[in-house]
Order: sequence, then structure tokens, then C-alpha cells
Amino acid sequence: MPERRARSPFPRGRERLTRELSAGALLVGAAAVGSLLSSLVTTTASAASDQVVSAGLVEVGSAAVVPAGAHAIGSVSTSSPITVGVALDSQDPTGLAAYAAGVADASSPDYHRYLTPSQFAARFGPAPAAIAAVQTSLRSQGLAVGAPSANGLMLTVKGTAGRIEGAFHTELTRYRLAGGQSGWSASTAPRLPASLGSSVSAVLGLDNLAIPHALVAHPALTRRTAQQARAPVAAATSITKVAAATSTKKTAAPVACAAAKLAASNGGGWTDSQLAGAYGLTGLYRAGDLARGQTIAMFELEPYSSRDLAAFNRCYFGTSHAGQISVVPVDGFALRGTGSGEALLDLEDVSALAPDAKIVVYQAPNTTFGGVDAYNAMVSEDRASIISTSWGECESALQTGAPGVQQLENVIFEEAAAQGQTVFAAAGDTGSDDCASTPFSTSTPAPPYLSVDDPASQPYVVGVGGTSLATVTDPASETVWDDGAKWGSGGGGISNVWPSPAWQSGSGIPGVQQSRGRQVPDVSAAADEWRGVTVFSALFGASPGSVRARLSTAGPPPGWTTLGGTSSAAPIWAAVAAEIAASPACAALPV
Repeated sequence: MPERRARSPFPRGRERLTRELSAGALLVGAAAVGSLLSSLVTTTASAASDQVVSAGLVEVGSAAVVPAGAHAIGSVSTSSPITVGVALDSQDPTGLAAYAAGVADASSPDYHRYLTPSQFAARFGPAPAAIAAVQTSLRSQGLAVGAPSANGLMLTVKGTAGRIEGAFHTELTRYRLAGGQSGWSASTAPRLPASLGSSVSAVLGLDNLAIPHALVAHPALTRRTAQQARAPVAAATSITKVAAATSTKKTAAPVACAAAKLAASNGGGWTDSQLAGAYGLTGLYRAGDLARGQTIAMFELEPYSSRDLAAFNRCYFGTSHAGQISVVPVDGFALRGTGSGEALLDLEDVSALAPDAKIVVYQAPNTTFGGVDAYNAMVSEDRASIISTSWGECESALQTGAPGVQQLENVIFEEAAAQGQTVFAAAGDTGSDDCASTPFSTSTPAPPYLSVDDPASQPYVVGVGGTSLATVTDPASETVWDDGAKWGSGGGGISNVWPSPAWQSGSGIPGVQQSRGRQVPDVSAAADEWRGVTVFSALFGASPGSVRARLSTAGPPPGWTTLGGTSSAAPIWAAVAAEIAASPACAALPV
């Protein structure tokens, strides 16, 4: 058994608070989660009774359920390239669940004894012999099998659709969904030789009917009149007083340039400077605490414009911050295009609110396997103590459309806790019914019709909900964000997968004690798109150099817009955590 390595003492205590948040000592109070999770982790062992042995083969997991209204449109071409992920079982899932809880429990001998990825792999990863057996078997089928991830939990497997079908003894069928989307799915559960049945928990990527979506709310132009009625628009500033996004000022703390201020005022939203004031960061900035020494990993399933991000940072700092941001491609993802604005919102929030933090962007293709593989890379590489994601999918969609994903994610996030990594995830923008906007939703709601978002509902993830930020004084004035089904509201509700942890069921809050499922969210921040955060992107009408020439007093300066959604709340929390962890004054406080 490998020796456990303590992560403490940290240099000047700068990472300690971040490591505490990962297992919930401050945000989710997870001192008693160990006994809970030992009973909820779904493993291959618990599914063994459902496996079907036929001709020396054994079913692995189950087949995806095609949503109602979908119809088959043909087979996947046998020559099409396919990438799947073969998930391998932990050699000690019960011990892992207990260890993940113990690192945050002051009464546990594992308290603060964080593991390195190599220590995790040796103690909780699959046995080397099991990994080798799976690799050998799949290579014998003509598939390209990559090296296992650092934690041993995932193998990347590539081949033509024909070889994939042959190796996993299933057929891939293309479908047209009721909403017009298209995708494919395996017709039956994958099957492998019985000798591998106890080693493989799932095969991911044999379906792409349920994929994560960005949890960002875009203000539509048709809402301008209503928005002006709700949030009065400031008097128009003359063109001669408006600075372009390429401000030349140089400052350590974020200070919005005139174009950003005007955009926020005319759009009814806030600048990142104002958000910093609302959430108490200005005092840390004055003390010189700018998140130096911290690394934040950002989960993205789309590209972003580095030019737009540089223009935004020049507005706030007079520099592009280019040296602070690096990109890690996952599964061959290539950076192309501008994306939808989701990735840009995430990165602009974090780079503004945590100016000296290093940012590592993990970019993966938006597929069932791509998203999980990105989380696995972020955790198994352990380059960042803070992870932020603004992407998600409703639990029911994953259960039926991507079987095995949630269970594998749970193991990955348990590893994050064991290593001391904090994971923040947006909880969604459709209130208590996150599944309403997916192809897997039902058109006949049955009260109480509650559904929540994954991964925000995961036990070792901090689910981030949304508020409506009315004033940015310190303390700020916030109310619940609930504009109804049409305009969005902060995601939250009760998980139908994970049971209620002891720290929630024993909270004494009316209605919570009686709940059997984990409640989401854990924390919240500004997300109301009527009073959202102001971002810059050429997607919204101009390049930085043309702001002065194309300025319109009818709305935000071209290139700037106000966005909302819990997509902005999650990176706010990630930045705040980095600021606190980097502060010597905060590190000296008892935890």
C-alpha cells in the first residue's frame, strides 16, 4: 500500500483553503459524507446481477434509451472514425469513497492527507494486470488503444465504426430526434469477453444523443424594451468620452475601461470591477492579493477567440494576460472559430476577478466521451487546485441517453477530493426542471416535477446556482433569480440519483430534512441575465478598433453585451476561491 503524502504545509498556506473547499469543509460541510458515499457509488459489482453471459461474452452497462419521437435514419458508415472511452473499475471503490470524505473530516486519520495522482492510481486505480488485459483484447480487434490516463480509469480507443461494432458486439444506428437534432446510438449494450467483465464498468461514446450544453443565458434583442423598463438605462455618453476596448492603462486590480462601463450601464448589467466590489474582493486587491500562485482549470467544449479575450483584458488591465492562459486539447480537439460565447464568458470572468491566477483551458469535443475525458484529464493531471465548469446535462438524460457517465464522473470527482481539488459547476438556468429543455424530457409533467443538472448534483462537486444582483455595494443586494420558464431562473432542486448527505438532511431547514435526494445548489452568485455581466466579443458586433467609430447610444457599444446564467456564477466562485486561497490573511484564519 503506497504511503499517503500530506499536502501540508503549503507555502504560506496559499493553497490550503482551496484544498479544504474540494471536500466541502467550508462550503458543503462534508464531514459525514464518507458513510453516505460508501452506499451510493454504483460499480460494476453492483451491476453484476444484470450482466448477461452469452457465448463467452458479458454485457457491460446498458444501451442508451432513444428519446421519444426519434426515428432511425440508417446505420453509421462502417468507415466512419469513432473514438470511445473504456472506463475501468477502481480496485477499491468503497475505500475511495471513505478516503474522499476523510480528507475533510478532522476526526479522520486521513484528514488533510491529500494524494498525488500516482498515489491515487496505486491505491485506488485499476490493477495494472486488468489494464493490460483490456488493452491486449481490444488491440486484437484491430483498434488503436492509447495509454491509460494517469489514474488508470480510462482508455481511449479509436477505430472505424465497423471495427468498433465488431469489438463491442453491437450496431451503431443513426437517429433524427424530434427537435431536429441527429446522432447515433448502439442498438444493444456493448459486450466484451467474460474475462474482462469485472474490469470494465462502461464503454462511453457508443452514443451521442445526450451531450452537455452550455448554461449561459443570452439576452435577446427582442427583450430590449422590457429590460429598459426593469433596469433604467443611464444617459448616453458621448463618443468622445468613450474609450475603445484597447485601453492603455496599466493596473493590477481590474478597473473597467469606459467602453465596458457604458456597455454595462446601457445593458442593465455590471462590469467585472463592480462584481469584484459586490463580492468583497476589492479589499484583497488593495492588500495585493490577486490570486498569485493559484491555478484554475476551465472545462470547455467549444473554442474561443483569443483576440476577443485579449481585448477584454486590455480594457481592464492594459495588457492581454496572454502568458497566464494555456490550452490543453483533449481527444485531438483543435481550436477553431469563436464558439457560442460560453467559453469567452468563463474566461473573461476568471481572468478579470483573479488577475494573477494561471488559467488552464481544457478543450474537448462536445461528445459523450469527450466531456468525461476532459474531467478525467483535469483531475488525473492535477495541474489546478480549482476546476470550473459551466456545462451540464440533466440527470435523467444522462441516465437513459449516456449510461455509465454519472457513475464514472463520481469516481473522478472522488479522486479530485482525495487530491484536494475544488470543483465548481453551474447548476443550470431552468429552475427546478433542468430536463425540460432536453430531448429526454416528458411532455406530461407529474408534480413534483423536479430534475437537476449534472455534474452540479454530484456529491463531490460544489453546485453553483444563480441570483439577481440588484446593487453592487458591499454587502451587495441579491435576490433569488426566477424569471419563469420563458426567461430563466437559477437551477436547483432534488437529485434523483444521489441521496441527501447528512449535512443537508440534518440542517434543520424546513423541507430539506424530509428530502431523500441531494439538494442543489450549494452556493449561488449573480446569474440574472437582465442584470448580468458585461463581456466583449466580436460575435456581438465589432472588433476592438472599431468601437469608437461604430458606437451606438441605443444599446451597449458594439462588441460588448450583457450575458447571464449560472455560467457566469460558477467562474465567479472559482475566482473568489482562488483569491481567498492566495491571501496570507485568509490562510491564517482557522478552518
